[in-house]
Amino acid sequence: MRRFILVLPWVIVLLAITAALWAWYYPDKIYLPDGTYTKVTETKWKTREVKITTPNGTIQALPENMGNEVVIARGECPPGERVMEVVTTISPTTGIAEIYLKPVKPHLFGFENNKSLGIRGGYALDKDGMRQQLDLFGRWEFFRVGSWHLSGYGEMNTRPEVKWMFQIEWRF
Repeated sequence: MRRFILVLPWVIVLLAITAALWAWYYPDKIYLPDGTYTKVTETKWKTREVKITTPNGTIQALPENMGNEVVIARGECPPGERVMEVVTTISPTTGIAEIYLKPVKPHLFGFENNKSLGIRGGYALDKDGMRQQLDLFGRWEFFRVGSWHLSGYGEMNTRPEVKWMFQIEWRF
């Protein structure tokens, strides 16, 4: 058990370094200013396109259907907390296009790169009584297994006291 306690922090540090390198070389977040549009990331697979005729003219489509509608585009929304698959269809009889969204189940393992900084203030009660306290804190979420998230957490307050901890949380 003692060996496990000595090895665990080094495993967590190794995961954090791997996650940092992954985020550096493979950035997957796209930050957009409010009110702008971005092109949807296309899926990895390619299929041949077919032409279909609608009341509005002839268009290119993918050779797949969703009910009575023909798929004309498929992609994924930019990666983030929830990845969404986007499918655009058109009805050959009416020529009306529809857009559908479907949440994509995340992979079992994932290197995440969510960072946050903050200030917290209020009253603290300790052995010296009640007094005002101000905290400066930061968190870096770097690894995920299913719904379990691993992160590093640091805090500095007016006591003076400094903390640096690992955090494992389950999100449901």
